[in-house]
Amino acid sequence: MIRHLHVQNFKSLRDLSLTLGASNVLVGPNMSGKSNILSVFRFLGHLVTPAPGVPGLAQAVNAFGGGFGELAWRGDDSNLVSIEVGGDLAGIEEGGPEMTWQYRIDILGNRHHPATPVTVQDERLRLTGPHTDVLLIERDPRTGQRVLRDREGNSLSEISDGQRSALEFEIPHWDGAKLRTLFAVSRFYRLIPELMKRPNSSAAATFLEEGGGNLAPWLLTIS
Repeated sequence: MIRHLHVQNFKSLRDLSLTLGASNVLVGPNMSGKSNILSVFRFLGHLVTPAPGVPGLAQAVNAFGGGFGELAWRGDDSNLVSIEVGGDLAGIEEGGPEMTWQYRIDILGNRHHPATPVTVQDERLRLTGPHTDVLLIERDPRTGQRVLRDREGNSLSEISDGQRSALEFEIPHWDGAKLRTLFAVSRFYRLIPELMKRPNSSAAATFLEEGGGNLAPWLLTIS
């Protein structure tokens, strides 16, 4: 479960920290940044589920339609965007509530030169528990490569491609894969009253649409 979020220089979010629970409702006036908070999680979802032939980072950045210039906060000229999320493994593995994780990725682009590739400046994933405290992802300061480790701290692989997140790689039995799955399957909604009120077909709805347009059949499905 995701328990907290800290983001810097992402769209309208200059420096934001949030504590999260199992269910979260964002309320506020128009243009206050609610949608951009959801966009952070969509970004992470794209990051870990790359399309064939497209690095996950490029896919995540391009999903916003205007490249890095559309992604980065426009209040200054900083080209560094940082996202940090943390939580526990509740519902993912036995003893999950006692195992906490913290993931951070810093990406660097160039808002004035959109053709410049966006790269991973730093990336780390820490797993902590009663008998565990290990960096599953950390950057080697000597080589600049990111090292992937197992729960015992043994090196599994090294990532040298700066245009790819370590989490987009499928590594069998690696503990970081659980976080990859969490980002990929998490769903967030921007419910629109006009869509929620419109007549729906009686067909079963496995998933609720982002805007809530199939709310009635979805409620019937889960009832």
